[in-house]
Amino acid sequence: MKLDYQSILDENSSCLNKKIYLLFGDEVGLISNLSKIIYSKNKDNSEIIYWDSKKDKTDLKDLLLEKSLFSKNNFIIIKNPKEELLKTISEAELFDSKIVIQGVGIKANSKLKIYFDNHSDYASIACYSLDSKKVKILINSFLNNHNIKMSNDSYWYLLENITYDFLSIQNELDKLLSLKERGVTIGDLKKLLFNGALINSENYFFYAVEKKSLNMFKEIISHNISTTESYEILNSIKKFLGILSKTFLDLEKNSMDESISKNFPRYLFMKKAIFKQTLKKCDMVKINKTYNIVGRAESLLRTNSSQHKEILERMLLNIGRVLS
Repeated sequence: MKLDYQSILDENSSCLNKKIYLLFGDEVGLISNLSKIIYSKNKDNSEIIYWDSKKDKTDLKDLLLEKSLFSKNNFIIIKNPKEELLKTISEAELFDSKIVIQGVGIKANSKLKIYFDNHSDYASIACYSLDSKKVKILINSFLNNHNIKMSNDSYWYLLENITYDFLSIQNELDKLLSLKERGVTIGDLKKLLFNGALINSENYFFYAVEKKSLNMFKEIISHNISTTESYEILNSIKKFLGILSKTFLDLEKNSMDESISKNFPRYLFMKKAIFKQTLKKCDMVKINKTYNIVGRAESLLRTNSSQHKEILERMLLNIGRVLS
């Protein structure tokens, strides 16, 4: 029987009473987390017993027949399953053990997967790399379950900046629990989730296109920008150049407002007007020139890191001359 992994994460009781689970896909962190949840909801089982088809010489059938000294059933996690496992699993009705099969890398046409997909009493759960839609569902579920308040701009900042690795998402979201009483701001997210950076690297693209050199220099001096932070700013510039380029090309199919809504980060809604003005003045020649400026600056940072502030300042001034 095919199940969605979210039903396990939400601890849906009707999905946690299966005797055997096949967790397959390439998202190792998700597979590990689901295994722990399934185990935690079967408290009559003993400690977890791991069996690896590549390493263990013990016959799996003997292991399944063993009784724990302290509990009714064994809880067995099978790693690196092979197709031959199908025969043993088909006889599982004879055993009392609860089984989770961690099928990392199992192919879609695997006999084992097809068997679980079609079995009415066993669970087949796909655990593939997360996309933006799945990440959004995870975030929404976490915020709702823990009643965490967050402004609209903070929500979109979180959604558009968080990693797509499952365990990293879980670890980052857990940090928000300490803020649930007062609500979460963008400043909180930057400090807690994104390496506690004191600089706002995203400001520098807008400083450049608005030719706000005074603001730019004051911030670089006041924060005593490090080499690492210079790279962070450079990478932020590259990110916004990518957004600018993508939005410009999208104008062939959509209106300017539609293209901006589709490509520009929602949490930066206060910068949307500046971005729109930049887009109006833009063409691919200017965008390519700007990419060349950033590329030269990146090369200079690698070979002259002691002069990172000067390189950064020159890059931002040159970008302003081209795009403004």
